Order: sequence, then C-alpha cells, then structure tokens
Amino acid sequence: MFLAFRCTAMDIIATYCFARCDNSLDADDFHDPLLINIQRTISFFWVINLLPFLVPVVATLPQKLAARFDSRFLAFIKLRNMITAQIDVILNDRDFLENDNWTIYHRLLSGTHEDTQSFIPSRRDLCDEALSLLQAGSDTVGNTCTIGTFYVLNDQAIHSKLCKELQEVWPDRSAQLSYTTLEKLPYLTAVIKESLRMSHGIVTPLPRVVGPPGATIAGFNVPASVRSIPNQSPPDLALLTTIQTIVGVSATCLHDDDMIFPKPHLFSPERWMQPNSRRLETHLIPFSKGPRMCLGINLAWCELYLIFGNVFRKLDMEIYNTTVEDFRRFKEFFIPVYLGRQFHVLAKEKII
Repeated sequence: MFLAFRCTAMDIIATYCFARCDNSLDADDFHDPLLINIQRTISFFWVINLLPFLVPVVATLPQKLAARFDSRFLAFIKLRNMITAQIDVILNDRDFLENDNWTIYHRLLSGTHEDTQSFIPSRRDLCDEALSLLQAGSDTVGNTCTIGTFYVLNDQAIHSKLCKELQEVWPDRSAQLSYTTLEKLPYLTAVIKESLRMSHGIVTPLPRVVGPPGATIAGFNVPASVRSIPNQSPPDLALLTTIQTIVGVSATCLHDDDMIFPKPHLFSPERWMQPNSRRLETHLIPFSKGPRMCLGINLAWCELYLIFGNVFRKLDMEIYNTTVEDFRRFKEFFIPVYLGRQFHVLAKEKII
C-alpha cells in the first residue's frame, strides 16, 4: 500500500503536468521506475540543498561512475533523464502546445500572466519544476493515505464507523460517487484530518521572514527584519544591507503538542467532531499557511476524499505483517522517511 498509494498520486499529478502519464498503477508490484527513483533520491535531498552546485556535476557523470560513488547518484541521474525526456516531448510537440486541454506546462510555457511580467522558463527550469511537482504531488498524498489507512484498519471501531457512513451514502459500490458528496461526510472528513495530523507531510521547519512590527512567539519578542541605509546624501545603494530575522516551526512539533491535541499519538477522528473542534483547525498545518502555503492544497484534499472513499467502500482489507512500531521512528529528509517495514495489507473486493 505504501507504493500503491504513491502510484495513484503519481498518475494524477503526472496527468496534471503533462496531460499524459505512464500508468504507474499498472507496474508490477507497484514498482514504477519513476516512482522508485524518486524514493531512492529522497535521502539525497539535503545534499542537493546544501551543495546545489553538485546537481549539474552529477547530471553529467556517466552512470557507471555515478553508481561507484553512491546508488542515489545513479537514481538521481535516471530520474532527471526520465523527466528531461518528458519535457523534450512537450517542447517538440506542437499539438501539445496548441491543445485546449491546458496543463501546468501550458501555463509555464505561455509566457503570460495577469498583472505580472512573465518569462519563458528554460529547459532546465522546466525539469526542476517537474521534479518538484512530481515528488511533492506523489509523496505527501501517498504518505497521508498510508498512515491514515493503517490506523483505520488498526482500530475496529473506527473502521466500522467509517465503512458504515460510506455504505449509507453509497449503497451501490459499482456506481461512481462524486467528490462533492464525499466531502460532506463528517466522519470521513474527520478521518482525513486526523490522517493529515499524524502523517507529517513536511517535518523540516519552514523558514519565514519576520516583518514589521515584529512578533511575539511563545512569550519571546522577535524583532522584525530591518534594512540599513547609509547615512549620507545621496545614499550609496551599494552599501544598503538587509538584516533578516527568520523563524521556523515544524508541523510535527505542533501536531504532536499535547496541550493542543491531547494524547497526540492516539489516532482519534472524534477529536475533530467535538463542539470546540473548530479551534483545532487553526493548529492543523499539513500544507503550511500564508502566501507560501502548498500550491496543491485543493488538489490534495480532492485526492484524499476520493482515495479514502473508494478504498474503504470497495475493499475488504486487513493489516499484513505491519505494526504501529513501523511508524514510530523516521528520518528527516524534509519529508519523513519511516524506518520500519513498508505498509502491507491483505485485500479483496467487497461483496456488499
């Protein structure tokens, strides 16, 4: 299920990017090459972040030489080659560029944007955008579905309540049920919120610049960023300096705060169905908040409703050789990489 959920999300985001996808869900054992290479390069993220000059160097290395250094180098090269090939198809396909069914790349290549002066991104820019979109679009939704499905199946009461709600609104499971219907289901919504809280999409503190007049954070006065202008007339702009105050908070720390979420390590959809649960909404930040929040938040919510709804309405599942201990510890590579066994289930089609 770890790979199956990610394959599902990969097919969706690839279609949004390229108006076509490689049908990751059809891969044997869900081992889609693009997805597997993304997973292998996740632990390479910090190297890229701290030593960005290595990216063009690594990209030009012969595959055999790259593999000698680290298998992740080889995975990264293969990943970039796959993405670049897809970008080249788009750039050389006039029919694609003239297609009325616009994708993200139509927008990037159109060179127009309301109220702003846009530019045409380079081939490398497009490749970098694709890497970001495909990784973010597949891993975060896939991770939420993985964690949420495990905890639902791990609690018979939660599982029964969710399946009952879905069956009542969806008596004929062979029919299609719309997203607008699913998003009105209170218990399904609570399950998704609790899954987002416990899945920790991004575990690295996200930096934010403190603007005037400053801020008070946890009782501490945090000064605003300032610009230092030389005391002369006219001022020498070359000497102008900016001192930035940058703060960051990890969503993991907030979502695990027992003063906000009592018993934070307990998967409890009911916490989102209490009279005061609206107050909790301000502390649920899986997509971050503000002008730098996740670009794909609405797409992600839609995917989560449709995936959770279809999986629990159409499949009978039981956990196979996976325990809660497999999700207790993770390494922080901007996103979490869990150290336990990947989530497996025994699944069959529901009879009713």
